Amino acid sequence: MPTDTNSDPDAGESDVPEPNAGEPSVDESRPPDRRAAVRFKMVPAPPQDRPLERLRDAWRTVPIVPADEDDCCERLMQRVGFASRDVSRTWLTFLRALGVVERTGSGFKRVGEEPAAERLREAFLDRILLSHEVLWAASKCGSGAALATPKAVFDRIRSDVPTYERYKNPDSWESIWRERTGHVLEWLVAFDLLERVGPAGTDLDDDARGEDPIGYVPTDRGRDRIE
Repeated sequence: MPTDTNSDPDAGESDVPEPNAGEPSVDESRPPDRRAAVRFKMVPAPPQDRPLERLRDAWRTVPIVPADEDDCCERLMQRVGFASRDVSRTWLTFLRALGVVERTGSGFKRVGEEPAAERLREAFLDRILLSHEVLWAASKCGSGAALATPKAVFDRIRSDVPTYERYKNPDSWESIWRERTGHVLEWLVAFDLLERVGPAGTDLDDDARGEDPIGYVPTDRGRDRIE
């Protein structure tokens, strides 16, 4: 795994989200903290079609011999089709978070063999900021009559957003983290930890992937990770 420091702008600046003063915990029955020492906050929107295959395509695009950030971003735009340098940089950071790309003194390089879904799933839960909390919140929102909509999930984890993020973006932190929550939810679907549900709890098939889902419920694998 890459060695990061608190000064890394792509990682959480205080490693682990600190409690927010004056805000009580939403639910004291939260699962034990299983997070890595440093967690990354940059999460791209998952591709609508074959997200894990696109992720592996991006991994293959990063060279074995270290290259600088500009070169890697140019490769990602040309070979994978990412829309901009900013999008490519977010993906490069995301790949680092998943432990399949490493930043060295000479630049970025891909590491290891082609990553299996289980390895990516574990790294996502361990190293993406609020990923485990989002999974937990979706299970809580979805218990009973209420659906785990993106809004309901964000409302439940709102107090977990690090205090420094609120101070850094006092006027926009909610919209930033609401969007990130939506991205995390969709990656949890890609990793078979959540599934989308439609009206009356009916499943949304793959043809409806581009539509706004009504809500999310944990899969059997997701429930195993929460318990």
